[in-house]
Amino acid sequence: MPNATKQFYNNGDHVIDYYYESGNTPQTPDINLLYRVTPVPIQFSNPCLSHYTDDDDIRLSSTAYQQRETDYNNASASYDSASSNYDNATDSATRSYWADKMSYYNRQNNIYRSAHG
Repeated sequence: MPNATKQFYNNGDHVIDYYYESGNTPQTPDINLLYRVTPVPIQFSNPCLSHYTDDDDIRLSSTAYQQRETDYNNASASYDSASSNYDNATDSATRSYWADKMSYYNRQNNIYRSAHG
């Protein structure tokens, strides 16, 4: 921050502890640019195993990418179908109205046919 007078300025009632990975230059605060902030260096190690490959490359292979794309498209189509079914099922008032209307017209048509042969 070339023009900033403080990296962290705390004008609150409580002091803030700022934890940062020691040895990581971008995270290390300049002690002269802190106001009511206590820097606390920590040694960071990530004990979690990688969910990707041995070299932590998160990019998918072409085959894996195509499989994920297929899975997404199938899930999207399934969602669209379920959403459409839901919309249709919740539209019972309109469906009931049209069913009654069609029943009325069918009855009228049957009466007309019986009267006019």
